[in-house]
Amino acid sequence: VYGRGGLTTYASFLDSTFFWTPHDVLIPGVLTAGDLPLLAARLAPRPVRLEGLVSAMDRPATAKDLEAYAAARKAYGREKAAARIDVRPGAGEPGEVAAWMLRALE
Repeated sequence: VYGRGGLTTYASFLDSTFFWTPHDVLIPGVLTAGDLPLLAARLAPRPVRLEGLVSAMDRPATAKDLEAYAAARKAYGREKAAARIDVRPGAGEPGEVAAWMLRALE
């Protein structure tokens, strides 16, 4: 699974009374089912790379924002697949992403 430029978490909508995110990313009731880090955890041990993530304020994710993925990293660790999850604030170079995809398909 590869994602670039998506939301860090749906819970980030609760951080402020304002948000600057396209309305088509809003899914009514999504937080009653779980948030994006929980979905990433459920994908273990499948390869997951999320990069260039943004908050609901459409600001680049910080390392602190990505702490929400700690449980997902633990889930990958329990599956002996810690190297198969990569969640980063910045975006990788196209060649780097292509190399990751080739490794993920092995």
